[in-house]
Amino acid sequence: MEALFCRRGLVHGTLTLISVFINVSVWWYAVALLLADMGKIFDLKTDGRPIYRNISISLFVIATGLLFWGASTYILAAAPYRTAPLAIPPLHCSTSYIRSQLQSSLLLQG
Repeated sequence: MEALFCRRGLVHGTLTLISVFINVSVWWYAVALLLADMGKIFDLKTDGRPIYRNISISLFVIATGLLFWGASTYILAAAPYRTAPLAIPPLHCSTSYIRSQLQSSLLLQG
């Protein structure tokens, strides 16, 4: 996996970080969209207009949320380590990577 950043000897993979973000935040976005859609449905109902098109949008939001949540859960479950979704995975940086980072930071300072 490509290293996104390395700090204190630990490496995070890009795909893993994106999957954790999706897994944790997908329902917040789904609820926000559902609340906005419920407001639209409420407005349509008070005006006496049909609400069927907006109900299908709500079902689409729920289905998309389930799809993204399931896919990110599968990616995290298939990861080579078993940790909690927000825990730092136990992958160690190579000494050459740490040495090159130290040398580049010393060159920038000097």
